[in-house]
Amino acid sequence: MDVHNHSLPVFIVVDDSAFSYARIAITTTSIDEKVIPAVLKELNTLNQDYKVSKYYVSTEDNNIYMDVSVPALTEQFDPTVVVNLLLEVVQPHLDAVHKGILKVAGLA
Repeated sequence: MDVHNHSLPVFIVVDDSAFSYARIAITTTSIDEKVIPAVLKELNTLNQDYKVSKYYVSTEDNNIYMDVSVPALTEQFDPTVVVNLLLEVVQPHLDAVHKGILKVAGLA
């Protein structure tokens, strides 16, 4: 997904639960440990303001990720729903907030 000249990797995860999800890598390089508290504060605000997504810093690689849940059983999974969600909801949202996240993370 292209956002402000950044190519953000997107992973679609489908399993046997009632929820599939799209995971978007907001950063592709680890953020500095020193900025994590400020980043978590920013992400918490976004999580409160935008209900469709969940932002977090991974404890495995210190990258910032955004997960977007898509209710769908495996046998009813419709990829067009995911594509439409990404293009019509997630893309405009990231266009609005991505620069701010990178700024707080010290990457802008």
